[in-house]
Amino acid sequence: MDAISPKSQSHHPDQGTIPTERPGWRPDRCDRVALILQGAWASALVFSGTFDQITDMLIFVSWAFYGLLALAVIVARVRFPDAARPYRVPGYPVVPAVFVAFSALYVVLSIIENTRNALFGMVLVAAGVPVYASVFPVGLELLPEQPLIS
Repeated sequence: MDAISPKSQSHHPDQGTIPTERPGWRPDRCDRVALILQGAWASALVFSGTFDQITDMLIFVSWAFYGLLALAVIVARVRFPDAARPYRVPGYPVVPAVFVAFSALYVVLSIIENTRNALFGMVLVAAGVPVYASVFPVGLELLPEQPLIS
């Protein structure tokens, strides 16, 4: 949560990724409630002495998702060769493939070197799945009228 700014958190209701019924939410400004909660949470982490451990978990999980995202670009371009390409990936397919390989290597080495934080990071991500499913019970379905790449 602290790795992103409150401004981006305040725009999630516009994107349909979190409920819009939040006190103090205004689409034209940074969400005061998000800023206050994020500051309080960051302060608690710093004073608890667990901030370094949490950043280790965050980096591990982030690189796992970066690699998956690059892999998704490759898969989408193979599955949907005629889809609109508003942005061309320089050096495609070599650059994304190398990035996926190095991301996977980083994740594997992180698991080997720092198993406890890596596993705890995976558990935290997995713990968020039921929360997300409870907020959005329908699931993620790609409708034919939705663009694949926007």
